[in-house]
Amino acid sequence: MNTIALLMAAGQSRRFGRPKLLEPCHGKPLLHHALSPLLSRYGNRLWVVLGENPAALLPHLAGAAWLHCPQSQLGLGHSIAAALRQLADQPWDGVLIALADQPAVPLSHFDRLTQRFQATGEIVASGYAGIKGAPALFPRHCLAQLQALEGDRGAQALLRSVPRSQVIELGQAAIDIDEPADLQRFLAQ
Repeated sequence: MNTIALLMAAGQSRRFGRPKLLEPCHGKPLLHHALSPLLSRYGNRLWVVLGENPAALLPHLAGAAWLHCPQSQLGLGHSIAAALRQLADQPWDGVLIALADQPAVPLSHFDRLTQRFQATGEIVASGYAGIKGAPALFPRHCLAQLQALEGDRGAQALLRSVPRSQVIELGQAAIDIDEPADLQRFLAQ
């Protein structure tokens, strides 16, 4: 199966108070830690989704392709929908959606998501603390639903229906950097 990946980096960093993806994290910008494993696995099948002012992040994309979502302030769901409208003509069977503020997701987790997707052809979600979320892999037949997303809940409505057998536990990598204290906890590990 031909899968592509979206790294969602269009957020406003409202709770963080400043552009969190550029914050230093183990000697590199936070963005690097989410981008690097995806770039190594997906290469030219990866697109980084950037928001209203992409210029600050462009030098940190390590050659990855990017998509512009000029109305990213409308939320994650809107950004996913806008990106997939831009990629609707691309040949793909599945799309992995990952978040740039999840710096601890290892390549092995992306591989497990992909293996489960290839075996079933159905949505595969990450699990943490009883929640189904990103990174998640969606089959092409979900395209219309993904393109209709809006608001800041991302694809939560689609993920609620995912059976437990299609959830890969994220474990210790379930770190989401929303506030400066989250980054400090991650750096202290």
